[in-house]
Amino acid sequence: MIVRFIVALWIGFSVTQISLAAPEPSTAALSLETVYQLAIDQAPSLAIAQYRVDSAEAQSADARGSLLPQVSLFGEWSENKISYDGSLSALYGRQNYPGERYGFQARQALFNVAAFREMQRRRTLFDRSESDLAVAKIELIMLVTNAYLSVLIADDTVKQFAMESEALQKQLEEAEALYARALLPLTQVLETQTRSETVKADLIEAEGNAAIAREELTEIIGQRNFELMPIADSITLLARMATPEQAVAQALENSPAVSAAEEGRDAAELGVKREKGSWWPEVSLVVNQQYSDVGFDNQTSPARTTDSVSISVSYPLIRGGSGSARIRGAWADYYVAKEELEGIKRSVETQTRSALVRLD
Repeated sequence: MIVRFIVALWIGFSVTQISLAAPEPSTAALSLETVYQLAIDQAPSLAIAQYRVDSAEAQSADARGSLLPQVSLFGEWSENKISYDGSLSALYGRQNYPGERYGFQARQALFNVAAFREMQRRRTLFDRSESDLAVAKIELIMLVTNAYLSVLIADDTVKQFAMESEALQKQLEEAEALYARALLPLTQVLETQTRSETVKADLIEAEGNAAIAREELTEIIGQRNFELMPIADSITLLARMATPEQAVAQALENSPAVSAAEEGRDAAELGVKREKGSWWPEVSLVVNQQYSDVGFDNQTSPARTTDSVSISVSYPLIRGGSGSARIRGAWADYYVAKEELEGIKRSVETQTRSALVRLD
């Protein structure tokens, strides 16, 4: 969690400035920046967030398209037959009336509040998906950094226990030699032996932890055999917050999580306006042209072309309570989004203050 809010506090503090310098590192050793780039290509969470951005963009375009002109073609071809029963059958016989009808229709929405609000809502949800993608990137930075440091710490712990075990083994050999000459009591030999066995057990545990840490990093970057560059002894920050209040203000302003929650609240508010707009009249301009050569009531009728321009008006009166129910549901979604935003702001403030204290 510290990494997330340090990123929010100090904009411009990039991965490369965590000073991954080591004295003449091996060319095969991976820096933190390189590991992060490998993780970007492998992270399912990042790919899912990107696909959600693409989906939100498509839905936004779909909502916008509902307000643009709609043109459709239609056609109908029929074979109508009529036969008479009784005494008229000999007089009229069986008659055929082949028919055809085709044309096109163009429709343009002139006034549709619900569709306009839905377009705004979808655009806001697209903005939120981009903020969610930024959150996923920050979480990936935190995940990679923790895994990277865990491997370095685990490897260093193994080296320390290995050195201590080797030193104790030599000390034990010296103690046994002194004991054989009666120059050292048995208790000291046994104490050294106990300490040596304890360190050996610690070494085995440390090797297991190091293997687990490497497996966790392997899962993130998709590579199994790797070496890592050590972290430098000191880290230089590009900016420094004068007060905790300044740090909190900066975090709230730059946090993608807060931005996503704000956009979710705005989208929920537009959802309320959309449901209210569904009670406004819908007005559309309709242009229609039709050619028809069909019989009317199975009677011959001359071919004709019909052109029409009309204004279509639709106004809902009674919906059986479904309209008011949708408005109540939209209000509930808005209040949920509002509370989520407040909770995220409190969480960001608390964790930013805690991160600042730990950093100090």
